[in-house]
Amino acid sequence: MAAAFNVYGQDVQYTQFRNSPTYLNPAFTGLSGSEYTFRTHYRRQWYPVFDTPLNAFNASFDYSSNAMFTFGAHFTNESISGADGSLYKTSGISVTGGWRIPTKFMVFQPALQVSYFSRTLDFDQLVFVDELLYDNPSAFEAGSMVYSFPSFSSGLAFYNEIFWGGFSMHHIDQLFKNREGVLLNEYHSPFRWSVHGGINLPVPVLYDINFLASANYRRQEGSEQLDISAGFSYASLYSLEAQYRGVPGNSPNDKLINSSSVAFIASLLNVDVWGTFMHFSYSYDYNFTGTGIQDSSHEISIRLNYSSDNWLNRRQNTDDRIKMNCPLSTSSSKRRSSSKKRGKLKKKN
Repeated sequence: MAAAFNVYGQDVQYTQFRNSPTYLNPAFTGLSGSEYTFRTHYRRQWYPVFDTPLNAFNASFDYSSNAMFTFGAHFTNESISGADGSLYKTSGISVTGGWRIPTKFMVFQPALQVSYFSRTLDFDQLVFVDELLYDNPSAFEAGSMVYSFPSFSSGLAFYNEIFWGGFSMHHIDQLFKNREGVLLNEYHSPFRWSVHGGINLPVPVLYDINFLASANYRRQEGSEQLDISAGFSYASLYSLEAQYRGVPGNSPNDKLINSSSVAFIASLLNVDVWGTFMHFSYSYDYNFTGTGIQDSSHEISIRLNYSSDNWLNRRQNTDDRIKMNCPLSTSSSKRRSSSKKRGKLKKKN
């Protein structure tokens, strides 16, 4: 007897979407303002409500040339543990290439991403109804199922010195497949799209204070999500933000109820560690539609930026529009130049 199920799956939604920009949109690859960027991002969700919380991790590397080309690689891993081992696990690796197009007032970057995923589901870690009713081993014996599949994504980013925005499409290949009556061993990730943007705006009356605001709307088959955050940064060294997450009411297919939560994000930025700049962020989510503080989520993000002397020297002769830093993430090079300008102004005064 063959078993068939309707699957309403979705990718992990990170609270700190700005701190995992290449996961948010492939087109943000290589736009951190440095030659090399390394990121790690960890999320722990549904703890301590469940003994088997969701653990999500991603790591990325990007390279930015002093020409138009950017390149990046991305690794993701999501897992839920069962009673005696791993219940569910998805791992993926992605490679991205982008091409910057400078215009008079803004820089655009389209990008393409190729990914390969492996997904495992161990049914021996699940408890079925007949086991509870009759105290017998389940009649449904599927064992472990492993499925691997390629995926293709793309995106467009655009930015100037204070504004950033973009549009992304993930798992584009799923648009060309019939997903009705999906078999259990054909659980691809469904098509996902999102639109996002934000500002990093100096506050004229407050010295070294910037106002930060960002938003991300995404939809993936059975759900939609809107994240809106606002806060302040001081001297590009510290930042504190509050975020609302959720769209009240039913999801687009009227089969799921969207959850709402509020999150707080604290960041320590541009810590100089032997010539490498480190950025650290922590966030906490309080869920309104779950069990409150017991249904919390935590995220930790770490970013390292490094640029060689040769790259910095060549950058001096690069087109100013290519050198323009994307305000999506605070850039160490931008802060150093602004600090020098302020120092000169102080001396003149």
